[in-house]
Amino acid sequence: MSGYYITLLSIHGLVRGTNPEYGRDADTGGQVRYVLELSKALANYHQVKRVDILTRRIVSASVSKDYAKESEQIALKVFVVRLDCGPPGYLAKEKIWPYLQEFSDAALAYFYQKGDVPDVIHSHYADSGLVAKILSQKLKILHIHTSHSLGRVKQANLRKAGFSEQEIEAKFNISNRIIAEEKIFTSAQVMIASTLREIEEQYCLYRAYEPQKIALIAPGVDTSVFRSPVDKAGFPIVPEKLRSQLKHPNKAIVLAIARPDESKNIAALIKAHAENLKLRELSNLVIVSGKRQVEPSAHFEPNQSSNPIHHLIQNCGLEGQVAIFEALPGTKIVDFYQLAFLSSGVFVNPAFNEPFGLTLLEAAAVGLPIIATHNAGPKAIVEVCQNGYLVNPFNIDEIGSAVLKLLSDQYIWQEYSRRGIQAVSKFFSWEKYVNTYLAILDGMLSHQRRGET
Repeated sequence: MSGYYITLLSIHGLVRGTNPEYGRDADTGGQVRYVLELSKALANYHQVKRVDILTRRIVSASVSKDYAKESEQIALKVFVVRLDCGPPGYLAKEKIWPYLQEFSDAALAYFYQKGDVPDVIHSHYADSGLVAKILSQKLKILHIHTSHSLGRVKQANLRKAGFSEQEIEAKFNISNRIIAEEKIFTSAQVMIASTLREIEEQYCLYRAYEPQKIALIAPGVDTSVFRSPVDKAGFPIVPEKLRSQLKHPNKAIVLAIARPDESKNIAALIKAHAENLKLRELSNLVIVSGKRQVEPSAHFEPNQSSNPIHHLIQNCGLEGQVAIFEALPGTKIVDFYQLAFLSSGVFVNPAFNEPFGLTLLEAAAVGLPIIATHNAGPKAIVEVCQNGYLVNPFNIDEIGSAVLKLLSDQYIWQEYSRRGIQAVSKFFSWEKYVNTYLAILDGMLSHQRRGET
């Protein structure tokens, strides 16, 4: 069978095809969704003969047995391949670095046993990028890399949030990550960025940055799933769970969906809701996150709190005004967007830094106006969609005021809702992504086959 054999590397997180656990922990979020949706979009094209997603095999009673399976077919021509790397249990991405050579060896063994070598290795995040660097050099194949987030940017935001250098290094292994990213910038033939601002504000921070290597391709949204509901039919489960947590469940919903990570800045959103009395009168706060407690640094006030998220809600006097949910399978996440839409609510992403922000596109596709951090990806999304407001994630009053402004003006709400739906359909599709991606492969691989650089 002719066509490209493409291998996507996404080493950390929990990767499976059925009911992906987006947001279950700090490492299973937008990157995992991006990789899964990209793989399926690629497989729809006749130019692609096979897509493998190589990830880490996890054998642990604390997670589903699905993650211990060595192989899983998730769509026509798409396979998740899980390789042994390090101890059998789950490892956070910051703990994987010592085992990357082991993963590289396992990947090579897989290709040799299969008797087929990919045309391209596409790595996601720095850990996969280091492995792809090794594989591309040994197999003499094309290396494409998507960073998803960058260490230098995270380091700067953590400093701003009050973390000490020792805390940053101990918790995030940030120096290893930055060194790895410099190497990846040097070795990869193509670097995919989602927005121009990501390139201008983040990639340029690296010594190895080469503008000619950057390909600007925004990810897409599956609008067959993420779309406006006609009515409340088909939503019997989530409303009941909402009613059990909220005193007045019929108020507008201020929705946040984020991994349980300090950088997502959920504490600031809770405080913004607590300190704006008019906002509390008009709306409820609904937070969909994972199992890890949100425990931001105690060194930054007032946006941060040393208390877990439930204690923070109690301390702010928000019992009955905030509903908290652990992440649901991917097919159910859309229910929250649609319920917020039906309530004439808004979606908020207050992260310190968000390289892109797939949740913002999903919210826009459903018709929810958005409030987002004023940097990188969200800024680019709002500039294109014109469907919300940008805020300083360190300014609680600004976050609360922006949310209140949207909730208080139904004309603006309706206009921003309409704009978001139209912009996502026009500018953010996987079809558009794959067409650009395959054109890059055609160009790069034709040069490679002719022995050109």
